[in-house]
Amino acid sequence: MAAVEPKLRVGVFADTPRQPRWLVESIARVAAGDFAQICVLATSEHANGAPPALWNAYGRLDRWVFGGADPLKPKRVDLLVAPQLRAPLAPGDAAWRKRMASLDLDVAITLGDLDESGLESLARYDGQEAVVLSIVTAVVHRHGGTLRFDRAPIGGLRIDIALPA
Repeated sequence: MAAVEPKLRVGVFADTPRQPRWLVESIARVAAGDFAQICVLATSEHANGAPPALWNAYGRLDRWVFGGADPLKPKRVDLLVAPQLRAPLAPGDAAWRKRMASLDLDVAITLGDLDESGLESLARYDGQEAVVLSIVTAVVHRHGGTLRFDRAPIGGLRIDIALPA
């Protein structure tokens, strides 16, 4: 029987449950993948403001060039996970931080306008590293390869990549 490879443990922290469609779809791809699992999705409850004018211009350009749905249309990111994986965003609360630390997260992804200083040290890697990992994973899978994630003996992340000959 083949050993089951451990998945990256991901925490998603958002300023509000309603996020742009393209972000929600990106997080959905992570959740559906075989290399990571979302362990918590924490949001605050305040409403989104209007997107900046530059974002609106980007959305119009994206629809004009590629067609399809509005990439900025708000969608509920919190509905991507089961209710027991949802949490209120309260990085200033000691009990909340203790609960998040107990999840042993590998990656913390922040969405929206958040003060990330309250989220420091909740995960081994930050969202930028997660983006790089998802790109590498997509490229390797596209070429028929496999990845194996593990903790490196000297600390950090070890990635074993196997590509067909």
